[in-house]
Amino acid sequence: MDRQFKVDTIRVKIDDKISENDLPKIKYVFIILGNILRRKVIFTDSDIDILYAQNRNKNSRLFIYHEKIDYNKYLDLDIKNVKYEKNIPFLFWEDIKQGKLVDDKNINNDIIFTIFWLLTGGAEKHIPKDNKDRHLILKSSLFKNNLIDKPIVNIYAYLIRDLLGIEKANYIWGNRHFGFALTHDVDYPEEIKWIEFLRYILKNPKHIFQGLAIFKRKKRFWKFNEWLEIERKYDIKSTFFFSSFKGSLLRYFLIAPDPFYNIGKSKFKDVFNLLKENNCEIALHPSYNAYKDFTQFKEEKEKLEKYAGVNIIGVRHHYYHLNPDHPEETFCLHQKLGFLYDSSLAFEKHFGFRRGVCTPFRLFDTDNNRPLDLIEFPVILTEEHSFKHLKNTSEMNYKENIKKIISIVKDYNGLLVVNYHVRTLDKLLFPNYRESLFFLIDKINELSHYSLKFAEIYEKYKNIN
Repeated sequence: MDRQFKVDTIRVKIDDKISENDLPKIKYVFIILGNILRRKVIFTDSDIDILYAQNRNKNSRLFIYHEKIDYNKYLDLDIKNVKYEKNIPFLFWEDIKQGKLVDDKNINNDIIFTIFWLLTGGAEKHIPKDNKDRHLILKSSLFKNNLIDKPIVNIYAYLIRDLLGIEKANYIWGNRHFGFALTHDVDYPEEIKWIEFLRYILKNPKHIFQGLAIFKRKKRFWKFNEWLEIERKYDIKSTFFFSSFKGSLLRYFLIAPDPFYNIGKSKFKDVFNLLKENNCEIALHPSYNAYKDFTQFKEEKEKLEKYAGVNIIGVRHHYYHLNPDHPEETFCLHQKLGFLYDSSLAFEKHFGFRRGVCTPFRLFDTDNNRPLDLIEFPVILTEEHSFKHLKNTSEMNYKENIKKIISIVKDYNGLLVVNYHVRTLDKLLFPNYRESLFFLIDKINELSHYSLKFAEIYEKYKNIN
């Protein structure tokens, strides 16, 4: 549509025949779409902008087809087919329907269910995992259908905007292209030299002499000051995720791969004070199995609050390890524990959009059929995506990988959440990682963006709709 309308609301009519059980899910999706478009969504029977139903009528500006399905049943199914029209992917759980999927006044595909399926983790249920519950992404329908690098929810939101002919509204970044959140998981800040020597010579058997340098160096994984120097130089605000649960090497191999450090040491008190002085955020990196025990989870949060001297509002799980069978159950624990945001949704072995979205969004409690207050900041890129797991992409090097993901997030006014572990500034064991960071920063700085820590993004987002 060539004509554009300046409107503050989108008025939606949902078919009266839709079941009461599905209504909260559908309203949740429309509100998420409104958030992306910076429009308030009103559910009404009059002066309709969007009709979501099985049958069209002439009283709406845009018709979106509602497939007569049981949402709960289809949430457990994987996609069967994908059809592209106008370069937009449309997902099918049965055979592809014939005919045109999009015209000026109609979307003849149930994109509302697709969005709900994506935002509540429908795709993840069908992806096999390794022994640490990391998704084997190459076997997923998202990867096989070239969907993993597409923020489908945002794509559909922009499609609706264009079909309604409403003006583009600035997202929470104002007139800037996108938001940028640099984050750091503090997994292994104290190097165990013999482990790193063995790791190095296994990777570089011809460079044993160079590996011996590991025994001569001091605190090469203790990179907090270096990170702060970089962030001050480029005016970046970051969030550091600390584990308060102290594991051990024996426990790592026999029970769970938890970090080994003790935040009760005086050196960590100094780090916490340093981070606070530099306006960084401190958040929780729970133990690998924290989701299994509410009491332990609570103790981990309280312990970090005690030693860091701050109220902890954010969480990202070690190994992104939510309950592998029911991640939404873990999100309910987060809300019960008083967290305001989570940032545990990522594919460890591939960059991209685990829930099909590149903007923050409110999570949904599928057990109780209601939205949560908890806000998700999905991780889109990690340093390992550009090196260790680059083989899983079509990109030839880390520069192509980084440029591609920045371009996608910019196109949809999204939030680029990046995770660089604290230790990866070490040049010997992580060659080129530092260079990739500076390349990333340079490319971001070529564009208009907002660099914020998560607590600041939360404040901008919480009242969006």
